[in-house]
Amino acid sequence: MPVDADHLLTAELIRERQFQGWQCFQTLVADVASRQHSKIAVTEGENSLTFSELDRMANAVAAKLMELGVARGDLVGLCAGRRVETLAGLLGILRSGAAYVPLDPAFPADRLAFMIKDAALRVVVSQSDLHECVGLADMVFLDLDKPLREAPEEFSACETGPEDLAYVIYTSGSTGQPKGVRIPQRAVVNFSRSMAREPGITDRDVLLAVTTFSFDMSGLEIFLPLTTGATMVLASEEMRRDGRLLAAEIERVGVTVMQATPGTWRMLRETGWEGRPGLKILTGAEPVPRALVNDLAGRCASLWNLYGPTETTIWSTVMPLDAGEGPVPIGRPIDHTQIYVVDPAMALVSEGEVGELLIGGDGVALGYHRRPELTAEKFIPNPFAPESSGKLYRTGDLVRRRNGILEFVARGDHQVKIRGFRIELGEIESQIEMMAGVRQAVVVVREDASGSPRLAAYVAGGADLEEIKRRLAGSMPDYMVPSTLVPTEKFPLTLTGKVDRAQLARLSIREPVRDISPPVTPWEKTIHAIWSGVLQLEDVGCEVSFFDAGGDSIQLAIVHAKVAKASGRDLPITDLFAHPSIRSLAAYLAAGALGNQDDARARALKQRQALAARNPCVVRR
Repeated sequence: MPVDADHLLTAELIRERQFQGWQCFQTLVADVASRQHSKIAVTEGENSLTFSELDRMANAVAAKLMELGVARGDLVGLCAGRRVETLAGLLGILRSGAAYVPLDPAFPADRLAFMIKDAALRVVVSQSDLHECVGLADMVFLDLDKPLREAPEEFSACETGPEDLAYVIYTSGSTGQPKGVRIPQRAVVNFSRSMAREPGITDRDVLLAVTTFSFDMSGLEIFLPLTTGATMVLASEEMRRDGRLLAAEIERVGVTVMQATPGTWRMLRETGWEGRPGLKILTGAEPVPRALVNDLAGRCASLWNLYGPTETTIWSTVMPLDAGEGPVPIGRPIDHTQIYVVDPAMALVSEGEVGELLIGGDGVALGYHRRPELTAEKFIPNPFAPESSGKLYRTGDLVRRRNGILEFVARGDHQVKIRGFRIELGEIESQIEMMAGVRQAVVVVREDASGSPRLAAYVAGGADLEEIKRRLAGSMPDYMVPSTLVPTEKFPLTLTGKVDRAQLARLSIREPVRDISPPVTPWEKTIHAIWSGVLQLEDVGCEVSFFDAGGDSIQLAIVHAKVAKASGRDLPITDLFAHPSIRSLAAYLAAGALGNQDDARARALKQRQALAARNPCVVRR
């Protein structure tokens, strides 16, 4: 037998042995609960669940779902807020034998409706105040905020194997609609075990979870604590947007592990956070600037860069980072993961040469939900191990390898990362081109003064740009709505006749802002100067909304910190949502109308009103 074939056979035997005595994710959690039944598993504010309580509630959810007819292989929606019960709901779905489909209540109703229809969901684990977000005539709800009957003593969870689905998560799609990625149990278990080893987490750790459940990187914040016995602390929605509150929570609960995008770490630093010596910092989802690495490296116990597409289960490479110079590496593959760097002819490139990254191993997804053609295009047989049944995922990312360590170079297509979320520019372009008066639309990524990526849409035709932005906000998450819309009569072309996106991204532009009323009062001038510095705009008017001027939630958090410092007041970030223009915020500050900051109910009401103004489907308690 040839040497290569013998090596492949050995690899397959090792893989087979790996799954002997298989335990799925939900069983691993049950084992932790049996050993650490009285330890806190998850906490949010004053609410918490021990591992024993989480285990019992998950069984109750699973038993009820099975009564409703949910069976192995089914898909069940999960639409709930950042509550401890949500974790029990997720775990209960898996114990019923089903896979969960995260439905973010902050998403526009049209997008949620598409996901529900595409996944053919008939049961959703939710909350009674969120029904209108996902409510369809034939939908069955299991509400986590209502008492659940304990699972019967003889209850046993549905057994699931390595290839059974754990979750289906929707990402941006180039056709104008999101696409569901099918992640199996083997991928979740392999990911959890590998990440527990490196970067590392134990039952002595406290992990602060700041990621929305609809974003796949939240999987690390869920899977690692539940399978290792660490404590998971859920940051509230307000904390996720307010760097000062987030910094205070890090200290209050003694956080030892936290994962966040570079944008969130930058927000923390901009709001005055000085770091924490015992904290393990994990960052990923978009390229991390060298300047940020150098800034964070001396403020924590260790700093780790993580890289991976949704289709290979959250993270596929890992790398400890130190202060220094040059490109920031994305590292080496995690356990049971293979990487190949190839040229357009699918031949392996030499060390130091740029090529497309292909990823194989236990983390590779089962493909896209109900998208066989796209699955066949992106998940390909392994040409380097033809006897293997495993697939390789074509990432579309261009990388190079130096001394066995990967460096990210660029995307090879029109897919980008904004605030950590993966976006197909074609999806936004398709939505714009369906609107009346639009002849053609091209969306590109531009960098602001801080180096953060921003979306800009160039629109040919006579359409109303304000109407385009309004309609996009009603059908897409806010991170997909371009901050800049630019009218144009023609697009620059390459020598091959294609739109020259690189030249578009280099053009000097300024988003037209209808209102250019100048600042008059001292407070208006102070706030105008802060806005101008953060948004890199000079002619922004005092009546325009911060978000209409091109701002996003990360920039708003930076503005919030600067305004709070300038005013010398403990200003809640929700007040900036309630007073979104320079003029209204200046009048509010001048009147000293900060309200009773100890009145938690009033603050919660203000937060709901501000969120509802941006998305009427969002209701929070």
